[in-house]
Amino acid sequence: HIIPKASGVAREANKNIGNFVKAGEIMAILESREMADIKASYLAALSKKRLAASSLEREEKLYQEKVSAGQDYLNAKNIYEESIINVQLTMQKLHAFGLSNEEIDRLADQNDPDLRNYQIRSPIDGTVIMRHITKGEFVDSTTTIYEVADLSTVWVEIGIYPKDLYRVKEGQMVEVVVPVENKDSKARLIYVSPIVADETITAKAVAELDNPQGIWRPGVFVKVNIATEKISFPLVIPKEAIQNSDGRDFVFVVTPEGFERRFIKQGQSDNDNTEVISGLNSGEQYVANKTFLLKAELGKGTAEHED
Repeated sequence: HIIPKASGVAREANKNIGNFVKAGEIMAILESREMADIKASYLAALSKKRLAASSLEREEKLYQEKVSAGQDYLNAKNIYEESIINVQLTMQKLHAFGLSNEEIDRLADQNDPDLRNYQIRSPIDGTVIMRHITKGEFVDSTTTIYEVADLSTVWVEIGIYPKDLYRVKEGQMVEVVVPVENKDSKARLIYVSPIVADETITAKAVAELDNPQGIWRPGVFVKVNIATEKISFPLVIPKEAIQNSDGRDFVFVVTPEGFERRFIKQGQSDNDNTEVISGLNSGEQYVANKTFLLKAELGKGTAEHED
């Protein structure tokens, strides 16, 4: 949420909804009397510092030549040190309003600076998702004029039932799925709440999901699969290696004569792999992907034989 730290009239509003902005990029410029007062105070403090430095140099020279009293030199030194403090205080105010050291230096170097200009910059890299500023309008210092979201990483909020909480830990990898879009990705649990909410009877967990291409949109409902244990099986093959004919599962095994259809019996499975209980031996070579092409060829051969 980008909120001006000083009120003023919008002179420029450069960004629109959907624009990508870099950290430090100017999003709007206000004409602000508050900003003019702060900049003027800084320039006045700089001028007093230069004057105090000149006076100190003169008094130090007179004191060394024993022309003036030591008290005059000490007074000039105190005034100079106070001027340094005033410059630092006014600089801190400018920093609080978002001005960088480079901008403050340029302000001091300009012969006739426009003190009213207040440049509002984006604090982060991200996409503008809300705009509430129009050129020429008065903007108050409590108004949110832009919202910028960094969508390169998004959070997935998950509800965990109490009976499963003991098996879910921070740092676990989870699978995030949007079934209707056939889309899935991995995310890492970064938070698991110790409190079960009365309204939902679940504990809130948060998974962090990388989103460099922006394909995951905040607000979309997703399904999350959390693996709570690992089980070892003697023989596991990818699901895409398996085809089905008349309700029977089979794989294509590589033989010296070519490919042989071998019927198998499946056991437990996850989203990607399945256990083979019988029909295939460990060490035998089989076709792991694009088996639908072989199945199509097999069907074609059967049809030709029937003709």
